[in-house]
Amino acid sequence: MTWAAAHGSLILRPERAPIGADERRMLDAVLADPDDDAPRLVYADWLMARPEPELAARGELIVVQCALETMQDPAEHNRLKARDFELVERFGNRWAAQTGIGVVRNNFYRSPCGVELRRGFIEAATALTDDFAGFASRLFTREPVRELTLIGESAHIARVPTSLFVARLRALAIREAHGSVAHLAALASSPHVAGLERLDLSASYRALRDEPIAALARAGSMPRLRELVLAKGHIGPAGAHALAAAPLTTNLTRLVLDGNPIDDDGALAFVDSPHLAQLRELSLVDVMLGQDVRARLARRFGGGVRFD
Repeated sequence: MTWAAAHGSLILRPERAPIGADERRMLDAVLADPDDDAPRLVYADWLMARPEPELAARGELIVVQCALETMQDPAEHNRLKARDFELVERFGNRWAAQTGIGVVRNNFYRSPCGVELRRGFIEAATALTDDFAGFASRLFTREPVRELTLIGESAHIARVPTSLFVARLRALAIREAHGSVAHLAALASSPHVAGLERLDLSASYRALRDEPIAALARAGSMPRLRELVLAKGHIGPAGAHALAAAPLTTNLTRLVLDGNPIDDDGALAFVDSPHLAQLRELSLVDVMLGQDVRARLARRFGGGVRFD
């Protein structure tokens, strides 16, 4: 896995040879079975035969990163890892830019934007919410993205639950957004989020209040959800009770509520909840709780409860 980050404000989209029918078929095979290396390596062979240096380099990266996944020999691992970094250093930002996320300049506000390349493809991406509508089609039709992080307030937040591309995701983070109750309920009830295993809404201040969280709990349709991160918000006792009573939490193994004012009353709802049998980590860092409540939480969740 190698990180190719974007820096600055001017998004450059380098020219890339059009995707023809043969290449489209190979890409679709990768997208259809993202866990299988075989379609990736078929595509890699085709790329390495291309005359364009950045296409040939992308093919080599696929081969190198796939080999790194199983390489046991330390010397060969180090050689491959060095080549991995060389390829990404030279071409990584161009590959990211071609998806609409990539190379940007002279603006630190966009510095979080970037991609993670795994087995030669972009499997994780971080971008501004405001850019989602512009890059979604370009990114998801070329790369087997499984994890997406969107940052910042935007009117485009309403488009996320309706996007068919969201159905490809296993992890979705929407941070520092100020979405309404309706937006959060639409996200939770969307048929496209049924495959999500991780949802992170940290620091989304208007969304992380009692009423929106109750809407999330009521509308939840995420049967595979294992991790729910709701840190740095304004969730009070009512929101905590709504979560504790929600079938949405039945399969959770990790619940993060750091920095929320849920107080003793809200925390006790988790002690008595029938829906948290699978929970392995309950994080309540920077939550003001009494010693008796902490003791009761520790009895229910053992070492899995975190207070600091």
